Amino acid sequence: MASQRFYAIVAGAGSGTGRAVAIRFSKAYPVVLMSRKPESYEDIVKDIRQAGG
Repeated sequence: MASQRFYAIVAGAGSGTGRAVAIRFSKAYPVVLMSRKPESYEDIVKDIRQAGG
């Protein structure tokens, strides 16, 4: 049987609720961030990496 690995896909990760959801899920799962403007989530990526995610 193949092992299962789950990912969190977060749309609208630029700010607000999307940002909070991305940070929360990053504590347990690899996250995929989606946003119209990639530069809007660069800070979130830095925060997640600094926290060990």
